[in-house]
Amino acid sequence: MKVTNLEFLEKQLDTSGVSVLLLQRKLERFSTERLQRAMELGWRREHNAQTFFAKNLSDEGAVIKLGQMFITMLYCDRRLGSKELGDTELPTWAYHTAHSSLEYKCPGGIPEGELRDQFHGFLGLLVAELLDENVTSLFFVEECVLVPNCVELVQELRSGESQNPVSLAKKLGLS
Repeated sequence: MKVTNLEFLEKQLDTSGVSVLLLQRKLERFSTERLQRAMELGWRREHNAQTFFAKNLSDEGAVIKLGQMFITMLYCDRRLGSKELGDTELPTWAYHTAHSSLEYKCPGGIPEGELRDQFHGFLGLLVAELLDENVTSLFFVEECVLVPNCVELVQELRSGESQNPVSLAKKLGLS
């Protein structure tokens, strides 16, 4: 059975997810060990070679497996432009020269509302463990929300509560 370009595009459009970009002062390609440690700390589980692991893929990206779910991470050694940021003017606290993306694609799409916020909260547990002085800010792609890396952000992400990026920005005193 041959799949046409249109059929492929329609399948791609049916797949949506949640994407968070870590804006970095300089590119850090997270090692398998660093990702594994962040997973264990954030999600409070131990490594399992079959169902709970991370793997750096030739320093271009990584894959994170949790049960049946795969989360991808890509490393990009360039700054995001204002068009990629939803025509948002970049504040000085978000200055960066590189970024890493965390993305979960779900066939049929991630539900809107509370279920989506729960997934942001779940992904936030991992993100909180990857934040350090090299990460200036986070950009929630689908919501077009930019938030600074600060102690309050880490506390919110580590809470394990549902996270709505717009509400999170307001809690941090933005917008």
